[in-house]
Amino acid sequence: MERAIYERLAQVRRRQRRLFIERTASAGLLVSSLAGLTLGIGRWLADWPLAPWQAAFVFLAGPLLGALVGACWPQRWRAAAAAVD
Repeated sequence: MERAIYERLAQVRRRQRRLFIERTASAGLLVSSLAGLTLGIGRWLADWPLAPWQAAFVFLAGPLLGALVGACWPQRWRAAAAAVD
């Protein structure tokens, strides 16, 4: 009986994990956008040296780190059961 419940909840849990990864990647994109904006303003006003690869790294690092955190964050069966209930 318990196995059948977990099999049904597995789909909900996978969907919750995917949505959580998308949310954390979006949060990482927001953080990297703010960092890129700060670097752009610093380059414009204070003549900070900035190579194109550094700017690309700043914009890509946020979403990648956010997605990695979302993928590694533990998902609870209780949350999937609560969503179904």
